[in-house]
Amino acid sequence: MRRKLLVTTCIYMSTFAVMMYVGVYNHLQTTMDLKNSSSEQNDSPDSATLYQTHQHRVPDNNIHIIMATDLKNFAGAPVVINSLLRNTGVPEKIRIHFVVCGESIESMKQYLQCHDLDIPPDMIEMVTFDSSILDPDIVKLWEHSYYIPRLKSSCNYARAYFYRLFPEVSKAIYLDMDLVVDAPIEDLWSEASSLTAPFLAVKNNHGFEQEGFRVDVVSKLYQKRYHRTFNKTATIFNCGVFVIDLDYYRSHRIVSEVEFWLKMNARFPENGKLWMWDAQAIIQLLFHKNWQPIDRKWNIEYLGAPGVLMTEGRRRRLGNGGILHWTGDFKPFLPNGLNKEFWEVHQPGQCSGHGECSRNEDSEVAEYWICKCQRRYTGRFCEDDK
Repeated sequence: MRRKLLVTTCIYMSTFAVMMYVGVYNHLQTTMDLKNSSSEQNDSPDSATLYQTHQHRVPDNNIHIIMATDLKNFAGAPVVINSLLRNTGVPEKIRIHFVVCGESIESMKQYLQCHDLDIPPDMIEMVTFDSSILDPDIVKLWEHSYYIPRLKSSCNYARAYFYRLFPEVSKAIYLDMDLVVDAPIEDLWSEASSLTAPFLAVKNNHGFEQEGFRVDVVSKLYQKRYHRTFNKTATIFNCGVFVIDLDYYRSHRIVSEVEFWLKMNARFPENGKLWMWDAQAIIQLLFHKNWQPIDRKWNIEYLGAPGVLMTEGRRRRLGNGGILHWTGDFKPFLPNGLNKEFWEVHQPGQCSGHGECSRNEDSEVAEYWICKCQRRYTGRFCEDDK
């Protein structure tokens, strides 16, 4: 009897050991699979560290601003930066993080110098962004997502990768290149600090259908993905100015949701795309029901749109605005731009006020931008009077 009991006990213990081994193995395998599936393709070697950076971050008191431009919008950069710096009362706290798309950092540095902007190195950080840093399949999905030709630029979707381009930044204000800052940016930073959502922007009083979303399909995909309802009638925002919590973006692996929506959009070619506004549309979905509005003065739109009447009331709003934004086709730096008087007051000089900044077409010279000096002046930036 004792022998039979001993045998039975051994069998149970062996079975239990096998079950424990299988259980531990399956748990480890599942964990590895989740890590592999949620990490980006072609990401940095230590993406786990990247996502956890915020847990060990030393807080700073700086105001972080992110900007991004490609060559065709270079003309906006000096004005945005100049308007920002001339209106702030705390220049020592301003930290500009600049994304240069499809062009060299040196080219942008020279362009700003050519426009009489000598920005201290500790105030500005520049990085390059182009499609080569992403997985080719993801790039194809982004290319497929474009609806409006003028938005076809890698800079348009660089916004999805700020968390990766600036791993030391916790929270930042993003500014487009077709705007001017007419009030202290620290006031926006202070307002943002009183709010808790991971994404802050100005309501534009449009709905998803007005912005070209196929809400019938999107709502079903959204509910299936997140197990919560999609509010088809919710007000959305404009992405030309926003405040984003990049630590939230990292810890919640939002980039995986970006790629999910890109893939969904690519599956509906027979009925057209799921939205019209490419990167901006995806941001609307990522932060649906998870954003808060900021004061309307921080993104006064449509200065670049024809047909918007300049009434006395609108002129007053522009005069009291914090940020004026040239949404529309008629950008202020284009020959046919609208409402240029609000832009030109922030235009810095060129070439010490004695010349014109021009693209250097001589590929054998390291200078991307040169000053074409007036007759009496010489020097790299026309600083010498003959």
